[in-house]
Parts: sequence; C-alpha cells; structure tokens
Amino acid sequence: MKLSILFLLFLTSCGSLEYSPWQSDPPTRDLTAKHLAWLDRSNDSFTPFKFVLSGDSQAVIGHFDNMIQVSNALSDIDFVTVAGDLTDLGFNKEFELFNKALKNSNKPVITVVGNHDGLNNGDKLYTQMFGPLNYTFMYKDVKFIMWNNNAYEWQVDFDFLETELKSNTRTILIAHQPPYAGTLTPTQESRWREIRKNPNLIASLHGHQHRQFFSKEDGLPIFIVERVTNSNFAIVEVTSSGVKISGCSSLCKFVGEGER
Repeated sequence: MKLSILFLLFLTSCGSLEYSPWQSDPPTRDLTAKHLAWLDRSNDSFTPFKFVLSGDSQAVIGHFDNMIQVSNALSDIDFVTVAGDLTDLGFNKEFELFNKALKNSNKPVITVVGNHDGLNNGDKLYTQMFGPLNYTFMYKDVKFIMWNNNAYEWQVDFDFLETELKSNTRTILIAHQPPYAGTLTPTQESRWREIRKNPNLIASLHGHQHRQFFSKEDGLPIFIVERVTNSNFAIVEVTSSGVKISGCSSLCKFVGEGER
C-alpha cells in the first residue's frame, strides 16, 4: 500500500497523471485571438503569399513538433494552419502537449477543430484554449473561413458557411472533414455541394483521412493534407488567379492548382 501511494505521488509530481477524461484545465486561453494578433495584417491589399497546411497531430505530437521546426526554416511562409484533430481523445494532457509544440513556432499557428478534439471534455477544452469553433479572418484581402463540420460531435452550422461566403470575392475554406467523408447526411452533403458552387470560394482544404488527395469540382480545388506523421504537411501558395498546392515531407512536390 505504501509503495502504491509513493508511486502515485511520483506520477503526480511529474505532471503525468490525468485525473479524469473530463479534466478541464487548459494550459492557456484564447490562442486563436493571440495568434491572429501575431499575424502581420498591416497590408490589407492583395499580394501573393504562402502558408503551411498541416493536419491530424493526434497521438503523433512529436511529429507535429518536427513539422513546426521544418516550417520555422521556411522564410517565405507567412503562417501555419492546422486542419483539426489536434488531439486523439480530447484529453487535457494532449492539449498541454500541443501547446508545448506551439511555443516552438516562429510563425502564427491557426487551427480549426477536428472530430477527435470533441471527445470526452474536448469541446470545453478547445473553446477555452483556442476560442470559437467557427470563425473567419482576413489576410491580404483573402478571407479564411475556419469551419467546424464535425457532425457527430457538434451541430454543423451551414448558415454560417453560406453567409460568410457571400461577403468576399476571394475565400479559402479550411475544415477538418472533406466532402463525402461519411459523417454528414445526404441532405447535408447536398447542401454543402451547392454552397461549394459559390465562385467566391477558391480552395477547400481538409485533413481527417490521413492521406494526401487532390481533386477538382467545378474548377474548385479540394485538397486533403497527409497526416503529420514523418513531418508531412503542404504548402498552399495563393496567387492572383487561384492556389497552387505542394505536398511536403523531406521534399516538396507539386500536387495541383486551381482557379475560379
């Protein structure tokens, strides 16, 4: 009995003990607002730019940290985005580890929520640590819509997406789950399909499926980024006519481009 108590105290002192799946004590607050404030938006007119798209750091946070180190060395990258599934089980400790990796970035890191982030107490933890599940931001006259489309964990707000797409002529969507991932109802998929026809949308970017995949739908480039394992990520170049996408690990290879 004494040995068990001593071992328990040792784990507690090392910060290794997760008291409960519903523990809610995030290491920081309002990271989305803080990283958007870090992003240099002093020039609101369009000029071409590049950003990193990464996804699914769940259970491989060390690989995400390696990816951050790689992106730090890319001088022509303006910011990093994470297309959901920051955690595997939505545990407090996982959010702590993700935050630790974020601190190593020399660029703003902007996230959208994934389905795994909504497990256990992840819904509360994500909103406390990052902020709203649906939000937008402007960068060099391009609107980014960060959309929560995880239908099993939350109610998907299609009105938000539809409304935000009406207000700018050049818009990029980042959402965790790609079209036809299997979690939306046929009616919901049909509605999203109609929304994607909006010519204001110049790219639809996603994670979730742990593979790299590029396709076009009515001229719209739809891209799924590989899981961050082995430091995988993608570079999205926003040009005056659309986007160009390259998949990266040790090297970057052109994947596809699109314009609308």
